[in-house]
Amino acid sequence: MHFFLYGLGEEVVRRLINHQKFSFENPKCTDPHVKANALLQAHFSRQIVGGNLASDQQEVFLSASRLLQAMVDVISSNGW
Repeated sequence: MHFFLYGLGEEVVRRLINHQKFSFENPKCTDPHVKANALLQAHFSRQIVGGNLASDQQEVFLSASRLLQAMVDVISSNGW
């Protein structure tokens, strides 16, 4: 998963982060993990993002569901 911020994308991510329930301390908005976190939190908060960020959000969401399933598999196989 690769994310690039073009033009106003960084500013939009910064605004998303500033309005999140779980915010970052001194976020570096150009880091892909910061953008992914902001897009996931926007999804959970039912915030609408547009343009390229909407397609990035969809990609993050699909990857997150696979990661969550893998975490559940590890937890259940270890009996935690």
